[in-house]
Amino acid sequence: MQPDLEILNLDTIIPRPRYIELTEKAKPKDGFTRLLYTLFPKLQKSRKHRIDVSRITVRTSLEMDKFMFEFMKASVEFAKNPNDEQSEIVEEMMYTILEKVCQPSAPWVTRDWLMDNLTPDQVIEMFTFILRPYKERIEKNAERLQAALADQKDQ
Repeated sequence: MQPDLEILNLDTIIPRPRYIELTEKAKPKDGFTRLLYTLFPKLQKSRKHRIDVSRITVRTSLEMDKFMFEFMKASVEFAKNPNDEQSEIVEEMMYTILEKVCQPSAPWVTRDWLMDNLTPDQVIEMFTFILRPYKERIEKNAERLQAALADQKDQ
């Protein structure tokens, strides 16, 4: 007799969709077109993008873990001793994380693209939005660990 077959269908385990929407700012290459767009802004066509930030692979997640650890260390160092070098390190790491999360669904997203198309406030909001599930996962794991330690202590 064959034992009961058990199947785990990983295709049914789908993360909650999370998107970032933004409008790409067109960058005309020639001076005449730039002048036209300045005089007649309605002529300028913008492209709206919806970037799926829920499609994070294991590889990207592991890279994010590494970058987040380094980012936190650099952020603490910058908080202790603010200087241009530390600021550049923190900024570089932040943009690296943003790129890695966006690129599975939007391969054109690079640091330069982000810098050309976002305001400083948008960068911070985007970074916060992307890291929210990561932060929630860390908090949930910390709660589990505390509960396990409390259970061990009670025994």
